[in-house]
Amino acid sequence: MGCAVSGLTGTYVHGKHAEDTDFVQASALYRLMTEPEKQRLMENLSGSLAQVSREDIIARAIAHFRAADEEYGSRVATAVQQLRRAR
Repeated sequence: MGCAVSGLTGTYVHGKHAEDTDFVQASALYRLMTEPEKQRLMENLSGSLAQVSREDIIARAIAHFRAADEEYGSRVATAVQQLRRAR
C-alpha cells in the first residue's frame, strides 16, 4: 500500500558539523559528572577491564576513553593497573 506524496523530493546531503565525532557525547557526559559519579564509573569500567586477558583489547578501550577526555582515559588506565597488580 502506498501513500500520496506531493512537493519536492530528493537526496539530502548531510553536512558534518565541526563537533561531530564519535566521542563528543561521551566527553560532554563525563564532564557533567560529579566526582562521586566519576569515581563509580571508574570502579565499574576498571573492574570489568581488569579481567580482560588481552592487553591489546585493554589498550584499545582505554584509547577510546582518552579520545573522549584525556583525564577519563588516564583514570581508567590507572584504575585498571591498580586492580591488575592487586590480583
